[in-house]
Amino acid sequence: MQTFLSVAVLAGIVTLAYGAGVFESKMVEVKSVVVDCDQEILYTASESAKDCYNKCTEDGNCRMASYNIRDKQCGLVPPQFDCTFGTEVFNDYEVIGSTNKPFIQRDNASLDAGELKNQKGQRVLQGANGKKARISADKCKSLCDFHPNCKAAYYTAARGQAGTCQLMAKAEPIRQIIEPTSTSIVLVAQFWGGLPAPT
Repeated sequence: MQTFLSVAVLAGIVTLAYGAGVFESKMVEVKSVVVDCDQEILYTASESAKDCYNKCTEDGNCRMASYNIRDKQCGLVPPQFDCTFGTEVFNDYEVIGSTNKPFIQRDNASLDAGELKNQKGQRVLQGANGKKARISADKCKSLCDFHPNCKAAYYTAARGQAGTCQLMAKAEPIRQIIEPTSTSIVLVAQFWGGLPAPT
């Protein structure tokens, strides 16, 4: 059986792979996702998602933005928060942010770690009726990127069906699936918890 490299070794590989000047952050939009925070987020008028994103980048205390497409309202979300992401039934909303964490992808793998939860004990990524969120692997990765406490994203999909996403509190242990019968991807985030990406 192939043995997975430890997260510490993977981090070293990423540091080499994302050397000086290689990792560049970019704007990322995740549609049909709403941010729900215990703290109040101030919403202001904004003509577009791009304008909302610019407001966030100009604010030194903004990690990501929540944009109401219908009402053209922009909410700036700070880096330290106890928020959850809601999916599937929020077509008027999207979350916008910049890439902050390089990821290492492991295909045909499982992650035996607890889901990331808020202070109320709820998972920070929730689908309809409290079920696991059914989103794409790219959206799964982006939401882990945005959340300051997410250390890994775990995406699984049975053949011919929509996949599910879990944001994880830990990035290990990762296990290899020898004879996979479905898509199973582990995305390990580097430089999480507000640590800066390589420059």
